Amino acid sequence: MPFDSAINARAIELNRLLLETCAAGAGMAPASSMAVGHLTNVLLRSVMRWDPSSPSGKSADHLVCSDSRQALAGLGVCVGLGVTLAGTSGGGVPVTKNDLLALGTGASLLGRALECGGLPISVTPAGAVGCTLALACGMALAERRAGSSKRIFCLLNEEDIHAGATWDALALLRSQRLDNLFVIFCVARPDKNATIVATTPSLAQRLEAIQISAKVIDGHSPKAISAALEPTPVRSSLSSTGRGVIIAQTMSGWGAASIQGPAWAEGVPTGDRLKKALAELATTQLQLCSALTRGTEIRPTPPVVEVVQSPATGAIPTFEAAMKASDMATVLARGTCAPWAGFALAARALMRTRGDVFAIEVESTNSATRLANDRALAGCSFTVLMAGPAQVALAAGLASGGGTAFCTVGADLVGRCLGAFEAFARAGSAVKLVVCNAALWNGAGSSAASSCAATAVGRALSTLQTPLGGPACTLIQPADASSAFALGLAMASRDGACLMRLSGAECEILYPEPATLRLGQPERMVEGRDILLVASGSMVHECNAAIEALDKLGVDATLVDLHSLPMEEETMLDLANRNEGRVLVIEDCVGGASGPALADACAASGDGFTVVQLHPKVTVRATSDHESRLNSCGLTAGQIAARAADMLGVRN
Repeated sequence: MPFDSAINARAIELNRLLLETCAAGAGMAPASSMAVGHLTNVLLRSVMRWDPSSPSGKSADHLVCSDSRQALAGLGVCVGLGVTLAGTSGGGVPVTKNDLLALGTGASLLGRALECGGLPISVTPAGAVGCTLALACGMALAERRAGSSKRIFCLLNEEDIHAGATWDALALLRSQRLDNLFVIFCVARPDKNATIVATTPSLAQRLEAIQISAKVIDGHSPKAISAALEPTPVRSSLSSTGRGVIIAQTMSGWGAASIQGPAWAEGVPTGDRLKKALAELATTQLQLCSALTRGTEIRPTPPVVEVVQSPATGAIPTFEAAMKASDMATVLARGTCAPWAGFALAARALMRTRGDVFAIEVESTNSATRLANDRALAGCSFTVLMAGPAQVALAAGLASGGGTAFCTVGADLVGRCLGAFEAFARAGSAVKLVVCNAALWNGAGSSAASSCAATAVGRALSTLQTPLGGPACTLIQPADASSAFALGLAMASRDGACLMRLSGAECEILYPEPATLRLGQPERMVEGRDILLVASGSMVHECNAAIEALDKLGVDATLVDLHSLPMEEETMLDLANRNEGRVLVIEDCVGGASGPALADACAASGDGFTVVQLHPKVTVRATSDHESRLNSCGLTAGQIAARAADMLGVRN
């Protein structure tokens, strides 16, 4: 049977399934999903190398969809192929039409597999508009780094054309010359009744202007789709020639004339209109697939099973050894170092000893870590033109295979990244967002450094669970360079997303070598019995000084470095009880994060606690003197000591 007729038949069967599924309330906008019926069938049945009986194989090619409508079409193809998934009671279970109808109810094996990476299909998380290509670029770069023959296919919609993140990713695609990544823009035909494919000069010309070749094809011609997706070399390398992109012109509601065109792009036909659309599909089948027999089937070619080797690992140096190896012995002897430098040492150590650790920085110098400038890290450190969704999505793609990707950005630009970071964190991605110069000890950027945005997002996500069951985010705020080094190493091994706030100012190295810090475990620095001081980040240094002032007043205070959330609540509640239930939380970010978390834990315990929070409540003065900035916010050591004394009724 001719290839065109076979794919046309499968596309019609898929579109019939999509209409019935959406009419039953399990999906929306079947016409939009029907537009990519041919593309998904050619990809999943003919071009991509994967095994329906083992769809989550690491060697299998992968399809990244820009939205849920494209993903729904892909899931429909999986139903047609009888994909086998792990059942709730163990063993393999072939998916059926009922699994597609159950989407959104929580009872569908397909929905669970799509969320948890059990299929060769993924969809960009809701809220990460325009991030699809950057995500796919990250996946392709990670596979190239691993020397894998796995290929990545990326379906983009018309919204992506207008997203700045897409064009940032295209610039990276061009510079990295990725030939294991196939990019397909799905655009609407200018005329729904057109029989000859027209050109799309605006998009094609924009691509040519940035030196990326574009090929315009009919998105409903199986032969044209297959020819455009010609095989790639077994290995992708920097010396290869970059692949161009495909512009596939598609028709919304293909095969059913009554729902074609933009008028029905977001509608769900039911009743008589559904019956009419199904009848039109039957007519289209007779016109295009008269030779079809029920036994005709096109199934994908299984991938070549590659020996999966663990990333090469070496011994991670201690903080002291890393400092000396970086010609920082003098700094170490001085006893002061910026926390961001400690993190940078940890990142470099990880990238030099492991093959699955990456770093993405903004091309400008605001991140302060300068990881991409290290020639020894070529192939695992990258720069992007500007901070934003593309940077976060690239990190998510690099980490999608089980690795770690540090995404570093300055505090003044982090707001551009937070929407995409939240979307990927909710989906369970292991993005590690590192915010540099985020402390009141820094200079003129103090208003940005103390912003509530990053800490509010990190704190909120730390209370949320991912589809895999872990916290959606771990918020980390190191107090010094040594703890930043230790927590940076711990962050790399943490499942799920992390957000680290780093000070860029020189400060005392507080922790002895080696630092034995665990994420979520509060670190007791001073033991007392009258009041519990809880601090994080640079405020630990101020609280250290406040302890001395309280000693002179006869106050025996406990000081805890609560460097990460979510925390071990039982430990914190036990410490609070030992200090008569009096807790003072000191933070340098607007609104705080540790304070609300501790207040929630105390309230839930049912015991009697007094929790007072100190954090900036006024606009921070942009001065070169950090003491005056702290004073304007009521966060100097003297002010902290005075507030603690007030809670105890102690006067000077």
